[in-house]
Amino acid sequence: MKFKELLAKTKNVLADVGEKVVDAAGKATTTVVDVAGKATSTVVDATGKAAHVVANVADDAKDAFMDFTNLRSVRDRLVDTMLEATQDGNLSAEELAEFKTLQAKLEISDADMNEIKISVLKEVIKRATADGKVTTDEMKLIDELQKDLEIPTDTLQTDLEKIKALFIP
Repeated sequence: MKFKELLAKTKNVLADVGEKVVDAAGKATTTVVDVAGKATSTVVDATGKAAHVVANVADDAKDAFMDFTNLRSVRDRLVDTMLEATQDGNLSAEELAEFKTLQAKLEISDADMNEIKISVLKEVIKRATADGKVTTDEMKLIDELQKDLEIPTDTLQTDLEKIKALFIP
């Protein structure tokens, strides 16, 4: 083979190899771009889903806070109303029935209502002991409230001992 023929064949082989390299490089670039596009799309989807999940969690937390706030507000108003009802020195059967009705209407659980009753009695005890002595009328009110509100003695043992120490017959 002559040098010119060998040179021509070499050029053809190199051209063919060059085309194959260019073709392979083009395919590799396309694959990289596809993979990068899919990865970007996946990241965007994941970010969107994560943002949606975070938004849902935030909404749930807000709803829970509002429920808690509303329950606190209702609870506080009920305590205030019960305390107001005790101002005359007793809690009538009619008033107790109204509180039961309110409990049902407001869908307050028995456990929450018991906490409310205890709060009311503790506040009455606090008011009775504020001046450093407990009168017979105050003691009578506390005893009647404890019975009317159906609060076990052991629930308020420390408070009741404090009252007995300050009781002036």
